[in-house]
Parts: sequence; structure tokens; C-alpha cells
Amino acid sequence: MDPRTKNNKGQIKRESEQNKKYINELNTKLCDYDDVISQRDKMKCDMYTVLSKLDSMKTKQMDTINEQLCKHNEMNNNYNIDREKLIHLIKENDCLRNENEKLYVKLNEQEELLEESENVHSTLLRDAQNLQIKFEDTTDIANKCKDRKLLAETELRVKDKNLVCKKNALSEKIMYHTELEKNFSFEQAQNECIRSSINELKRKYDNTVRCLKSKITQQQSKLNEKLPKLTGIKRKLKGIQEEVETQNYQTIELKKKAGELRQFYFNEKNKADKVVCELKTEVKSKALDLESVNTKLCNAQVENARFQCQLKDQEETIKRLESTIEHLHQEVRTIKEATELTTNIIKIECEQHDKEVLAFQRKFELKNHEEDELEQLINKQNEQIKKLKKQLFDKKFKTSVVDSLEMCVDVLSENKEDLVLTPSELFEPNDNKCESNSKKMLQ
Repeated sequence: MDPRTKNNKGQIKRESEQNKKYINELNTKLCDYDDVISQRDKMKCDMYTVLSKLDSMKTKQMDTINEQLCKHNEMNNNYNIDREKLIHLIKENDCLRNENEKLYVKLNEQEELLEESENVHSTLLRDAQNLQIKFEDTTDIANKCKDRKLLAETELRVKDKNLVCKKNALSEKIMYHTELEKNFSFEQAQNECIRSSINELKRKYDNTVRCLKSKITQQQSKLNEKLPKLTGIKRKLKGIQEEVETQNYQTIELKKKAGELRQFYFNEKNKADKVVCELKTEVKSKALDLESVNTKLCNAQVENARFQCQLKDQEETIKRLESTIEHLHQEVRTIKEATELTTNIIKIECEQHDKEVLAFQRKFELKNHEEDELEQLINKQNEQIKKLKKQLFDKKFKTSVVDSLEMCVDVLSENKEDLVLTPSELFEPNDNKCESNSKKMLQ
């Protein structure tokens, strides 16, 4: 064979072997490329799952952060409202304190007025003691006034002591309010620290999300070119996941702290509300006590004025009574003179009456004698009539004559009865005259 052909064959064999090697290398590279593509697809799926998880975590964390912000804003609003209420209550307390001081000044002025009224009353009592013998009612009223004033003074002293005690209680409660304000300021500082930490966590989270997005975009662009860097990215993702877990743990701890702070805030708020309610009730009770004190003082002043008016009226009545007494003395004198005159007239009338009685007795005796005589005559006439009846029955006249006689007898008997009654009738007007005369004498 020719050497050329041998050389060509050797070259061809070499080239074929090289081609086979190259083909094997290409096949291995193709297998590696398929593996890389499959790994890339898996990595893409893993990246999509990780991105979806990150998005879900992001949405959850944003929701929780928004909820915490809303709750924090609500807590701030409630805190501001409670603070405004406390400021309003403190202002009301200051106003009530000023009113209490004014009322205390008024009480002192009224006590001075009461002392002046007591001095005036003592002078009036001295003046009234001179008239106590004549007018005992005025002294009784003055003693009652004294007792009422003493009771009012004792009640005022007791109420002054109660006011001092209540002022001390108010000062203690004001100290308690200052401590509560300090606690509220401390809680507000803690809330501001928590807010700053939440803002820092937000910033870190936003920075990490931005970095992740930038890195993910870079990695997606460089995956086709730089596959070996995926391992480093996985490690970084694990680190980021660990950071996210730590952040979640921190957010959970912050939630717990926020819940504890909320509970502490609600407890302090309830305590403050209770204290405020107690203060309101105490303020109302103090206002009622002050109103009652004012009413009692007004009543005492009214009673003092009324008693002064009564004393003035009594002095005027005393003057009037003195004038009336003088008038009565004059009337008594006139009455004595009139009684003396009437006694003289009565004596004269009694003498006349005695004379008339004696004359009447004489007339009455005469009339009795006349009545006795008339009765005797009537008895005689009755006996005569009986005798005539017997004679008539004995003789037995005719029935007509007998009837006529009987009629006559009846008429006569009736006339006789009239005669019997006439003496009493005659005496009746005299009796009436006697009674009228006796009544006139009695008058």
C-alpha cells in the first residue's frame, strides 16, 4: 500500500477517534445540559413556591402590621381622649377648689356676720330682759333663737372639719392623678419606642424585599449564564428565611408586648375611670354639702332677719300695748264710773221692783180669794143643778120640756165652766207683766 493512503487512513482514524471523543463529550455535555435544564426547572418551581410564600408572608405581615397600626392608633386616640378627660377633670377640680375657697371666704364672712348678729342679739336680749316681766313670750322666742344659733354654729364647725378632711382627700387624689399621668407618659414613651421599632422592622423588611426582588431579577437573568451561583443563592435564601423567621418571632413578641401593654392600659384606664367616678361622686357630695351649708346659712340669716323683724314688731307692739293699756285704763275708769251709775240705777230699780212685787203679791192674794169665792159659788150652783135634775126626773115632765131643760142645763154648765176659767186668764197678763219686769231688771 501507498504510504499516503496509510497516512490518510491514520489521519482519518485519528480524526474519527477525535470526533468520537468529541461526540462523547458532546453527549456527556448534552446529558449534563439536560440535567441542568431539569435542575433549572426545579429551581424555577422552587423559586416560584418561595416567591409565593414570600408574597403570602409579606401580605400576612403587612396585614398584621396594619392591624397593629390600627390598634396602636386606636390606643393613641383612646389615650388622647382619656388625657383630655383627665385635663378636663383637673380643670373642673381646680374650678371646684376655687369655688371651695370662695365658699370658705363666704363662710368666714357669714361667721363674722353671725357674730355681729349675736352681738346685736345680745343687746336686744338686754333690752328684752327689762320687758321680760310683762312679756314672757318674747323671752321664750329669744331663747329659741339662741338654741338654733348654737346648733347652727356647731353644725358649721363640724362641716368645716369635714371640709378640711375632704380637702386633704382631694390633695391625696391629685397626687394619685399625677402618678397616673407619669405612668401614662411612661407608657406613651414605651409606645413610641415600640412604634419606632415597628418602623425599623418595616424598613428592614422593605429593604430585604427590595434586595430580594433585585436579586431574584438578577438571578433570573443570570440563571442561563451562571448556574453554579444557584447554590449560593439558596444559601442566601435560607439566610433570608431565617431572618424572616426571626422577624416573625420578633413580631410575635411585639404582639405579646402590645397585648400586655393593652391589658395594662385597659387596667390603668379602668382604675383611672374608677378614680374619676369616685372623684365625681365626692365632688357631687361636696357640692351637695356646700349647698346644704349655704341653705342652712341662708335659713339662719332668714331666721335672724325674721327674729329681728319679730323683735322690732314686738317693740312696736309693746309701744302699741302701752298706748292700749293707757287707753284701757281710761276705759276702765269710764267703766267704773258707768258701773257706779248703773249700780245706783239698779238699786233704784230694785227698790221699785220690790215695791211692784209687794203690790203684785197683794193683787195675787186678792185674786186667790176671789177664786176661792167663785169656786164656792160654782159648787153651790152645781148642787142646785143636781137638785133640779132630780126634781125633773122625779116629776117626769114631758120629754120636750126635759130636753129643753137639759139643753138649758148644758148651756148653763158650759157658761159656768167658762166662768171657772176666767180667773186664771185674768191672772195670766199680770204674770206676763211680772216676767217682763223681772227681765228688764236683770238686763
